[in-house]
Amino acid sequence: FTGTGRRKDLLVKDRYWNLWAVHHDGQVLWHWEGSTGHYPAVADIDGDGCDEVFVGYALIDQDGSVLFARDPGGEHQDAACVVKPPDGRWRLLFGNGGIHCLDTDGTVLWHHKLTEAQHVVAGAFRPERGPVQFAVLDRGHPRGTDAPATLYLYDLDGTELWKQTQGPGSWA
Repeated sequence: FTGTGRRKDLLVKDRYWNLWAVHHDGQVLWHWEGSTGHYPAVADIDGDGCDEVFVGYALIDQDGSVLFARDPGGEHQDAACVVKPPDGRWRLLFGNGGIHCLDTDGTVLWHHKLTEAQHVVAGAFRPERGPVQFAVLDRGHPRGTDAPATLYLYDLDGTELWKQTQGPGSWA
């Protein structure tokens, strides 16, 4: 967060509501309170040499100022991924009751309703379909519903390229 050219500051969060940026000497740089979810993602999104934090449904600058925050609608973030494909346009992805792809200003680029998206990973899984795709694991619900676990593959525009559904009662 301090832009030293080497990542040595820390990001600390509690279960769901507080996030702290901590200088490598132990000094708290800033605190943010909101729906943190499980997995913040960190990257220098604005190119200023300091990292931003994509957490919950918000993007926070290195100084703790909120660049955007959206209402999570009663959900919390179960997965997060930030990626800058060769087109130079950052994509911010998070999973909960769906998979959401946002622009850096918080604009929703695309969204798919799912049961409970627990993981999202960017990679060149199908190079013939572009430089980057997103693998998304919808874990399903083993407790009282029949929604099975399903693995999806989406392209940069959110087009579903592939899915593999597990058998009844599956959970991932």
